[in-house]
Amino acid sequence: MNVIETQRLCIRETAADNVTGEGLGRCILLLKSDGERIGRCWLSWRNHQGRRRLEVSCLLRREHRRKGYATEAVQGCLRFAFETLGVAEVFATIPGTHVAAMNVAIRCGMTIRGLENGNDPDLDSPRYVFAARNPNAACGGEASAGTSSAGESAVQASAAAGVATEAEERTKKCGTSGGIDKFSPPDAKIALFLSLFEGRPDVYALRRHSRRFDSAYYMPACRNEYRPGFCGKPKQKCGTCRNRDFMPFDAEAVRAHLTNADENGNGILGVYPLLADETCRFLAMDFDGEGWRADVTALRAVCEAAAISCAVERSRSGRGAHAWFFFERPIPAAQARRLGSLLITQAMARRHEIRFSSYDRMFPNQDTMPKGGFGNLIALPLQGAARKKGNSVFVDADFEPHPDPWAFLASVERLSPERVASLSKALDTEGELGPMEAAPDEAADAPWLAWRPPPHLDRGDFPETLRCVEGNMLFVQKRGLSQRAMNRIRRLAAFPNPGFHAKQRMRMSTFGIPRIICAAEETEQWIALPRGLRPALETLADGARVTTSFEDQRETGRPLAIRFNGELRMDQVFAVDALESEDGGVMAAATAFGKTVAAIALIARIGRSALILVHTQALLSQWKLALARFLVAAESGASVEVGQLGGGVNSLNGRLDVATVQSLGNEDFAHAGGVRGYGVVVVDECHHVPALTIAQALSTMDARRIYGLTATPIRKDGLQPLIFMHCGPVRYRADARDLVAQGTVRLILPRVTRFKKPLTVDDEAWSLAQIYHDMVEDEERNRLIVADAMKALGEGRSPLILTQRTEHVRILAGMLRMGAEAKVIELVGSETAKTKRGSAAELAAVPDDAPMVVVATGQYIGEGFDLPRLDTLLLAMPVSWRGLVAQYAGRLHREHAGKRDATIYDYVDVHVGVLERMYERRLKAYSQIGYCTAPADGEVTGGNVIYDTGTFAGAMRQDFQCARESILIVSPFIRRRRADAVLEWLKPVVSRGVSVQIVTRPPGSYRPEVVGAIADCVAQLRKAGIAVTERSAIHQKFVLIDRRLVWYGSLNLLSYGASEESLMRLSSREVASELETSILPSGRKG
Repeated sequence: MNVIETQRLCIRETAADNVTGEGLGRCILLLKSDGERIGRCWLSWRNHQGRRRLEVSCLLRREHRRKGYATEAVQGCLRFAFETLGVAEVFATIPGTHVAAMNVAIRCGMTIRGLENGNDPDLDSPRYVFAARNPNAACGGEASAGTSSAGESAVQASAAAGVATEAEERTKKCGTSGGIDKFSPPDAKIALFLSLFEGRPDVYALRRHSRRFDSAYYMPACRNEYRPGFCGKPKQKCGTCRNRDFMPFDAEAVRAHLTNADENGNGILGVYPLLADETCRFLAMDFDGEGWRADVTALRAVCEAAAISCAVERSRSGRGAHAWFFFERPIPAAQARRLGSLLITQAMARRHEIRFSSYDRMFPNQDTMPKGGFGNLIALPLQGAARKKGNSVFVDADFEPHPDPWAFLASVERLSPERVASLSKALDTEGELGPMEAAPDEAADAPWLAWRPPPHLDRGDFPETLRCVEGNMLFVQKRGLSQRAMNRIRRLAAFPNPGFHAKQRMRMSTFGIPRIICAAEETEQWIALPRGLRPALETLADGARVTTSFEDQRETGRPLAIRFNGELRMDQVFAVDALESEDGGVMAAATAFGKTVAAIALIARIGRSALILVHTQALLSQWKLALARFLVAAESGASVEVGQLGGGVNSLNGRLDVATVQSLGNEDFAHAGGVRGYGVVVVDECHHVPALTIAQALSTMDARRIYGLTATPIRKDGLQPLIFMHCGPVRYRADARDLVAQGTVRLILPRVTRFKKPLTVDDEAWSLAQIYHDMVEDEERNRLIVADAMKALGEGRSPLILTQRTEHVRILAGMLRMGAEAKVIELVGSETAKTKRGSAAELAAVPDDAPMVVVATGQYIGEGFDLPRLDTLLLAMPVSWRGLVAQYAGRLHREHAGKRDATIYDYVDVHVGVLERMYERRLKAYSQIGYCTAPADGEVTGGNVIYDTGTFAGAMRQDFQCARESILIVSPFIRRRRADAVLEWLKPVVSRGVSVQIVTRPPGSYRPEVVGAIADCVAQLRKAGIAVTERSAIHQKFVLIDRRLVWYGSLNLLSYGASEESLMRLSSREVASELETSILPSGRKG
């Protein structure tokens, strides 16, 4: 009984069908992974025109087709026939309508030997005869070893010789060695085409041309397209339409594509390379624009060096090219794209002009399938009308069309998964995306940028002296630089875009999102880098032992006879000293540090003409007031004139000015000379530098000194390297915890809500947008917020209620006006400038001792909002990013007479998993800015602190030892090592009669291979006297001690690892009760 092993299959011959003497019996195909039977395959002798030949056959269950299993099975049978039976050739007879079967034959190296219609007069479809030759047999196939008789061997040899003779005849006619070529039947060409350009089989796209707009677009081919009552376009996407009836990508579709004669390309096919299981059968790259031929030539050189077959197609327009790579069977898109990225990286080392956008122009263009979509598509080659113009054809190294495109395609190598892996390993000399520089300030927050390749440039890559000019940018002369040196220099201004990877992780479309951000520019003679990259450039040159010369063409500015009219704290003095000693850099200091005052003192010290850049009208007004207050004329002490550009006013004086970034784009201003003539530029809220308008503005400024001010140099989108490239590194840092020492206590008061999903709403339909909508209208939650605000007013506090929705502002403000004897002021970011000015005037008119509550959107008070009397923040709608948490909390940190503390009411929606996770992230942010927890009901005890994984254990263990009645541990997951450690904490507690209960997910929630271990762990806990309650899909993580002491946060007590987690400790019966109810609505159970 025979058994054949392939990579994924076990081909096993059954006893009943054992006919080894004649070939290979009808074997069953079993998956190695789980033993599932997926089909059959077999080898059998068949009489043909008086001769016997060995034929291979394969049948698969429908659900297992198009996964490469048939190819593996046939390859296994061929190996058995050649190595065990010793036959010279194996044949396959395939009807012309069975394109998928022909694809399998072609992938297995079988070639067409002829046509066979048989004796059946009813057959209207030709049957193609494919054959594969034994590579170890003589060309004529003189003998077939194995169990065949001598006569059968002679017959087989004769048959093989006959077929060989037919092949020779064909070779004389076609010029090929029996493969597919331009003389092959159309069905064979289509089969080859489908086997190479195999995209999603269930859908393809058709090109449409709009005569009205003279433009083209692609749409999925659907039988119900624009059918009234069925088609929802343009309001509904095809991917989510319930009435879609897509046409399959099959032989008929390809036939129509190849014969398409429409001059505008109507009806041309586009395929979706990313298959449903996130694999692909080919990889393509798109090159266009100036220099596309040189780009392709560089790529070809890399492929030739690595012995990779690359098929280059001139595009339909003739002004670009596609480079195609084909695979033996589907491989994960991530592996294919990694190979493509490595090839581009190596090509860029040969030709530095290749654009970084080339990484974005691969097909497929992402590793995962976007929700509700099909991934990107690519137009197929060999388009009928375009081919007549010499386009959409495959070209050689001289960009001349191959005389026989079909013979060329038949000869293209198909890469196996193993070869893709080995190639990727060999090409990975500098990382997938190549060497890129990243400012050290953000390396800890963006570890993917922290890697530094070893310098590999030498003196031969540089001229004797590297000439650089400092002006509005850092210009590096190209003369004498090698291609790889220019590539490395340009890459100093490049870094991977975290936004691309974030979208891909969430299975969202990455269309239009660059994979790499690059701030470098280039002319024929110079490479221009942002000025903050001078240290990186010097390091690169030093590594190659090259001398660098810098020519300073920066503007020093006009002298200013001014002095600072104020006093600085010692930490502000340190900040000014740090910045003054450098020509650029960032002051990263928390809200309420006094960055504006410190920057004004810096301008006075330098004494040169200065421009302050802001991004809002409110900040412009604040800066003008602060400059007028803290700067005076050096000799007379008179006030200093401050110019302005923005808000419809242009009163720039060229000495001391404030401008909004948006106004710099004014054409009249640009024609007048722009921002020339300043010696100092200060960018307020410089974390906005990555915005295109600000980055472009800074790239035109030639001031000698450029400084940035920000409370948080880290951006949610990860683009903070652009801050440091343009403004320089952080020269002085003061976080919120440094300011706590100034005397203000910072407290976080959690308020657990009962907000949950309505019973009438499906889980899938309850999107985050819908959650926020329902939250705005939740009366009980709103009453809790208003009651807390009323309580704060009653205590003489000045509360700020912060939400993200204008409608929520209106609702909360209306409820407050009905019950509060205080001034209620609404501030909404979406209002007109006139309305905002009116609100600001109303706010300024409220006396300091008058009760007041502000209800605002985060958009309004995020930056530039200054009301020092605020001491209480009610976070009415959740946020998660630490930058926003620090920004919002900073509204409470400004100094004001009589301010005792800063308190944040945080509304924790424990019944909604996504909102609870947002609170867990906020908790970590609170810890970073110096907050500690306060009780919710007045039962204050010591140790109300926010802990992390490295600090909590001792305090929690002490709390366990002090427990008197009960301990409730809610941990969704369990790991044996952690459970054993916590069990040691709990054994003395259980022995004292304290009730201990653990709530966790059942063992069935884990991967099959660990279910047994988890069940044993649960059994051990129960054996120790601990009640274990199993609940599916729980997300909460907390510990309650005596229904009063609460440990709550992002840490799974029984399963956490080395990751950084946070959790708070507080004493509150109210919070404990709400948390217990969220997990055990009916009370505790054993």
